[in-house]
Amino acid sequence: MTETVQHAVPESGTVIVGTRALLGVPWPERVGLVAALSVDDDLCLPDFRARERTFQVLSVLSRRAAQHRATLVLQTRRPEDAAVQCTATGDVARFLDQELKLREELEFPPYRRLALVELTARSGAAAVQRGEWLCRKLGRVQGVEALGPVPARGRANVAQVLIKVAVTCAWTGS
Repeated sequence: MTETVQHAVPESGTVIVGTRALLGVPWPERVGLVAALSVDDDLCLPDFRARERTFQVLSVLSRRAAQHRATLVLQTRRPEDAAVQCTATGDVARFLDQELKLREELEFPPYRRLALVELTARSGAAAVQRGEWLCRKLGRVQGVEALGPVPARGRANVAQVLIKVAVTCAWTGS
């Protein structure tokens, strides 16, 4: 048990544990404890916006808990993550600074434009071959980076290619 939880003794009231769906419904009048469990699940999604979305949901949850004077508990295996730390401290500016630095380093929006291309074929292998052809062609274009291809999850005959384009790229295609 962490020190934060040991000292957080809520007043009597309702304990709320649930999914993000709880944000859209009215809460009981007396709420003593709000728990966000396994926030790592959202943090680890293969999406560059996962940390931003996690921070947004946790921040709303934190504000709702504060309105009810309830204690907020975040269960995580990543307490060092900025989304968790900045939710706990309410430091939106620090989260944005860290997130923008990371996105710049990894060349994600707003520093690059992204396009996800899905290629369908009669078989997964043929879709991947088409993706490889597309990546080779795009590899010749200055300011364009093609990542993949990778098989699309849950769709046997589809491959995906993620394309990163420099914001300053004036690609006319040819």
